[in-house]
Amino acid sequence: MCLEVAPRFGRFHQAVRSPALSLTATSLNLATETSFRKIQRELERVQLLQSDLFFFQEVEHHPDRGSLIIDRLAKHLGYDYLFAPAQRVGENGAQGLAILSRYSLQDAEVIHLPRFILKVNNRCRIALTAIAATPLGAVGLVNLHLDTRINLKQRCRQLHPVLEATSKLPQNSLIAGDLNTQNYLWVENLLPLPFLHRQVRPVLARLKTYGYTTPFTQTGRTHAWAPLKLDWIFLRKLKAQDRRVQTIGFSDHRALWVQAVPDKSRPRPAVRFIRE
Repeated sequence: MCLEVAPRFGRFHQAVRSPALSLTATSLNLATETSFRKIQRELERVQLLQSDLFFFQEVEHHPDRGSLIIDRLAKHLGYDYLFAPAQRVGENGAQGLAILSRYSLQDAEVIHLPRFILKVNNRCRIALTAIAATPLGAVGLVNLHLDTRINLKQRCRQLHPVLEATSKLPQNSLIAGDLNTQNYLWVENLLPLPFLHRQVRPVLARLKTYGYTTPFTQTGRTHAWAPLKLDWIFLRKLKAQDRRVQTIGFSDHRALWVQAVPDKSRPRPAVRFIRE
């Protein structure tokens, strides 16, 4: 069952005495992991726990099993957080998206994405947007998780409301998440035929028309074991100083990490030809 509720907000950020002139961001599909200790230890092991921003997908919460893990992680780090449940799981659980930020979060919005009937394991898909008050100024944040068993036309339809919503965000912005891009042709949304359908390049080209580029085109797979590039971080008016992809013990996805700074490069002026 799809959920249409306001995102849960936790405000634990603290004043930063010596703010950096860059932003670090991590995106990770948690694969429904609900152990706070396991997530904390693994992020510490791979040296990602001090990222300024976290974009988590497949965040699962069961009230009868304890507190929301994102709430515990945010309190531990002293970060603000947003949790947006997308669908019901079990009797009283929920699964959705989360954003954590070292800096103050505001203007949160949940975008409900087009839903496709996939015959089995249908999902409710959303995107979560917010604005962070960072040392670089206001930075727009987008977290999203798209369907797996859809072809390019459907993927672009599901992505479209997200891209349209970026017009309301500051020019400096990030889009991160599990876009499930894959070069399969899905027959009846059930049977994957490899190498007969290209999704990655057209999706990247679509994002570029909205000003978003990615430093992760040459960083290899993001699935833990399959040769699939499903997860991305895109930057607008920001450029990557460093980036890496990191294996995570509890997830079937790898984590993406980027260090970004303002892109102060100016486009070259157009060459004008004057007739004599």
